[in-house]
Amino acid sequence: IYDWIIKKFSNPQIDINKPVPSIHTLIKQFKVSKATVEKAFVKLVEDGVLKGEQGRGYFPVPLMQRPGNIDLAIGPTESIFSKYGYHSIIFSGIAQGATEIRKDLKIVSSLCLKDQESSLKWDNYFSRKNTLGIIVFNIFLDPILVKLRDLQFPTVCVDFDSSCYGIDCIITDSRKDAFEITDEIIKLGHKKIFIVVGNLSEKGICIDPDHIKRLEGYKEALGKNNIPFDDNLLFWHQNSVHTGERGTFLTKRIKETGATALILDTEEVRNIEKFTDTLLKIDIGVIGDIDTFLPEERKGITVSYLYNFYQMGKKSIYMLKERIERGHGKANVEILKPHIKRTPPKR
Repeated sequence: IYDWIIKKFSNPQIDINKPVPSIHTLIKQFKVSKATVEKAFVKLVEDGVLKGEQGRGYFPVPLMQRPGNIDLAIGPTESIFSKYGYHSIIFSGIAQGATEIRKDLKIVSSLCLKDQESSLKWDNYFSRKNTLGIIVFNIFLDPILVKLRDLQFPTVCVDFDSSCYGIDCIITDSRKDAFEITDEIIKLGHKKIFIVVGNLSEKGICIDPDHIKRLEGYKEALGKNNIPFDDNLLFWHQNSVHTGERGTFLTKRIKETGATALILDTEEVRNIEKFTDTLLKIDIGVIGDIDTFLPEERKGITVSYLYNFYQMGKKSIYMLKERIERGHGKANVEILKPHIKRTPPKR
């Protein structure tokens, strides 16, 4: 009886002014004693699913007013609380938004998805009683998103377009990002720009569609400025280039190709442990908030395409609230807008 009522009256379209079936009705329907039904009702009231009104019966409590958690499902990544990880910034925004919506709304980092197989355990992680909705990020594997859709929980995906799965999402425009950053570097007078795109799998296949879109943006910006695309100036990052060797490797390639500028994404910048003299001097374009990662002795101009990842997290929790309240329907997509920042050389 308890589970039946939760399932039947957890739909956003329910009429909260209409009482649930009476005790007498449920006794007949489930062929149980009055004490059994009353016990279920007491538990449902304690758990904030129903509220009783004397002489009128029991009424469903609106979903966003029920006790429960917002669960986070995180893709393969370093710790969400990593000092430099943008995931930790997104999480801070989610936590702040949750506090604004309801002070007792808890954010639970309940599941870190390292591979497709871990999704098989999801049914044990999420329950109608405790989970109001799910926020996922750093996930771009089709089977995982299909599983999320099939769970039928209100879900918002951060930083990946999941609308084709019927899941609301807040995303960045990868192609436009790459176009804008390349165009800005060209405006500085550069025509030979070394571009690093990642990540390739061990089999040499790019599994992240965002990077494929960025490649399109890079090429589009070069074409707009009548600069031929040169494969020698493009490098697909692979895990075979270890973190400690990244700076030396990039310096070598820049010298070999005669490039006068470099374009990286945030992840590549934070993977460079030691900036060589070459990397300190040349102009660099970076997609993402990289102020934390660049050494102070940089002598080249830095052009960064900055995102407010905090706002991204905060918007995602409000988007989830709206999804919980309206229930199923067409997926909403919101594109986060960045801005260009030029950091001049240190004097």
